[in-house]
Amino acid sequence: MHFLVILLNHTLDLFHGSFQDLIYLLDSEPILNQVQHKVQNDGSGSMKSIQDEWGHDPSVQSMRRVFSYMEKAQQELLGRSNISFFDKRLRSIREKALELFEQVWPLAVRKGMITSEKDAAPFYVHCLARALGSAGVEVPEELLPGDEKMIHFLKETLP
Repeated sequence: MHFLVILLNHTLDLFHGSFQDLIYLLDSEPILNQVQHKVQNDGSGSMKSIQDEWGHDPSVQSMRRVFSYMEKAQQELLGRSNISFFDKRLRSIREKALELFEQVWPLAVRKGMITSEKDAAPFYVHCLARALGSAGVEVPEELLPGDEKMIHFLKETLP
């Protein structure tokens, strides 16, 4: 998972062209080698093999599903809001959304508002909408999950 985040961030940092350029970047061996070096280099000059050592851990599998639901919800919100996935502002917006979500998530779990893997995604969507709003991108309210209890909780919890 960490490798994919680094690959995506590195690709978005380098991307300033067309979709065809993006495909070239993703297929570009030098780019992939740079990213793999960042992930695999253990400081001693030797390269570690990329193996998913944690993939069989049930808690890791659960977190991957949580993030998968969050990613799907993010894509739906951005798509329905007509926001390009390649908008340069999205990196900082996503970072802010994650920061907000990390504040909310443990409190929502303790209050019993997040009880399943799917329950985190609506909270993240609201955090993403808040981050988009702080960047000047307004998200229509009808695109957001309408759970009144969650909305009230978020208004109380987030600054």
